[in-house]
Amino acid sequence: MATRVTEVKTSAEPNPSLRLSGTAALHGVASNDPRLQALREACLLAQSLKDHASALTARSQAKGAKDPMTVAQGCNSMQKAIMDVEVLIRQLDEALANQAQASNEFMVNA
Repeated sequence: MATRVTEVKTSAEPNPSLRLSGTAALHGVASNDPRLQALREACLLAQSLKDHASALTARSQAKGAKDPMTVAQGCNSMQKAIMDVEVLIRQLDEALANQAQASNEFMVNA
């Protein structure tokens, strides 16, 4: 039986739906800020999990199998991990955006 390798492509950029991404507030956060790097890495992780989950689902569907965890709980552990990572991404994005906004307000009022 041949093993099939699924190529997974990911993006290192924060999700455009995040509050900080693509806004002027991003300029208030240094590009080497460890929290911004953590945000990028979390986005990479989320995209990687999504890509792997899609590949697993496709393989299951090709075999005509249903994931027992999805049937029992409505989602599998990979989907739960994706949701958890996305919550953490939104929290980190919010914290960075608030810090950038506070920094910008400080600079304006100084």
